[in-house]
Amino acid sequence: MERQHFDEVQKFDQLMIRIPMLIAWIPMLVIFGAGIYQQIIRGIPWGNHPMSDAGLIAVDAFVFLILGSTTWLLFSLRLHTWVTDRGLHYRFPPIIPGMKTITREEIAEYAVRKYDPIREYGGWGFRVGRKATGKAYNVKGNMGLQLTLTNGKRVLFGTQRPDALLAAMDRMMKRETM
Repeated sequence: MERQHFDEVQKFDQLMIRIPMLIAWIPMLVIFGAGIYQQIIRGIPWGNHPMSDAGLIAVDAFVFLILGSTTWLLFSLRLHTWVTDRGLHYRFPPIIPGMKTITREEIAEYAVRKYDPIREYGGWGFRVGRKATGKAYNVKGNMGLQLTLTNGKRVLFGTQRPDALLAAMDRMMKRETM
């Protein structure tokens, strides 16, 4: 039976993300809500060069669809990382909906390290850095598990529990091959 040594689910729930989203939503609701109220409900053309009622509704719907989709995507993203006897498993739905596995045989080196998400990878999320840094799956913070694979590629998984993840990797890598 395969044992699980570590399990972590991270999501974009930082205030530095929620506040800008709220700041983006409020003006849109006020501006487009006022336009709909004035032109559709009160029957008074809105703006210096008012568009048709259908055009106003279409533009409002498009703006709210884009803003709503962006908000949904941001808040539905979750990095799920877990370590079992077989290897390190991860999902990052909706970007990577299915489980991916890096088996212990594929791992040449591993270490927990502090990293600079912006300088090394250009931010958070699923990122592709320079050849020296490789790929990153990160959601928040600046601590991660750096893997160097046997094929020379590198991948970093952000974590809020670096000590627990390192201990789980140690347990998994030291298990006898089946």
